[in-house]
Amino acid sequence: RGAIAGTLPCPAPPTGTALFNNCNVLNHSCVANCRRFIIGDFAVISAAKPIRAGEELTVAYKGLTSYLNTRKSDLSAKGFTCTCGRCLAERDAAETYDKLATRLTDLRNRVLEKRASKPRQTYEEICQILTDVEAMKPRSGELVARVYSTKRDFEVVLHMPEKALLSAEASLEVLRKDYLGHDLPAPMTVWRILEVVQELKEGGEHEKAREWRSVALDMAT
Repeated sequence: RGAIAGTLPCPAPPTGTALFNNCNVLNHSCVANCRRFIIGDFAVISAAKPIRAGEELTVAYKGLTSYLNTRKSDLSAKGFTCTCGRCLAERDAAETYDKLATRLTDLRNRVLEKRASKPRQTYEEICQILTDVEAMKPRSGELVARVYSTKRDFEVVLHMPEKALLSAEASLEVLRKDYLGHDLPAPMTVWRILEVVQELKEGGEHEKAREWRSVALDMAT
């Protein structure tokens, strides 16, 4: 810090590279159970979710919310291909998953933009997508949760409040199950849950929204 003989003071903070041997032996996982961060001169590893006795400690080398192809590209630059449970799950049914996800996004946009000319027929298609996705038995329930959420949107449009509430809760339960089963990273789980919580609030389900918001906050801490 400060001036070196014959030079002017540099206002920028000092920079450098540190090697933390113990931290560097932790393997990567896209469903990492630990977080790694720096406090002063110390590298700190903290649990990101409940960890079973004997379970390997892992950290994420790259962002957890990226899609499979983005994560694959980023990690290949580090010289390896990730084979964690999340990546394997997404590869298992990648083609079918992508087709269903694309169709689901289109249907969801239609109802949000009120472009669904035959909402009842579209609703039945969403129910069929839900059946197809559940039949795939994906290791991650992320797409299942999205289908339930979209199904709930159509049930609101079709004035089916009781079914809409059940679909919203089903979406939330799938996300919580993934979190407890270590299949979905905590940040993504919290984000998805808060999305549905907002939908519950907009639908007047304030008590349920508060209940699930507390669940999300517990996951985030």
